[in-house]
Amino acid sequence: PYLDTTLADSQVNAPEEFNVNPGDIGVARTSLRPAGKIQLGDQKIDAITQGDFIEKNQEIVVVKLEANRVIVSLKTADT
Repeated sequence: PYLDTTLADSQVNAPEEFNVNPGDIGVARTSLRPAGKIQLGDQKIDAITQGDFIEKNQEIVVVKLEANRVIVSLKTADT
């Protein structure tokens, strides 16, 4: 049970397998310091912050895709 849950949460696929676009909004599944995991819909994806650290469960926005990395920032009222 615990191990199954932990392993399920740790499984992440490469961003090119998903339809990820700048402007997509999701949630930080882990703290991003600066790298971690985000959730976009039902997809868990590795991501890196554009600058500041982002705490778990905060809303994020995809800023850009760079090579095979998803770059995100904290969602604000402006984004």
